[in-house]
Amino acid sequence: MDQAWPKTADLGITRPENAAGDPERAARDVQRSTGGRWVAWWGRSTGRYWATPRAPYPWYGLLEAATPLGLRERIGDMDAEYGHGRHGRWNALHG
Repeated sequence: MDQAWPKTADLGITRPENAAGDPERAARDVQRSTGGRWVAWWGRSTGRYWATPRAPYPWYGLLEAATPLGLRERIGDMDAEYGHGRHGRWNALHG
């Protein structure tokens, strides 16, 4: 039985099994859903999805998740905290 992922269609993210078993494509979908503000990839050695923000961004580091949707949600959490690039709550508080 196939369970629908909430918000998957809204984010433009495919599940690996819907991308013909192509986790690299799913990672590209995550990256595309951020408008290119984040770089995302599938870790072949780790079997996990990874992302890092492009500069300028007030936070630098790596995010990881087991699924493409999980990674997009973590990116969304970081964007909610730090904003999109030079904008956002972090700069209002610390800028």
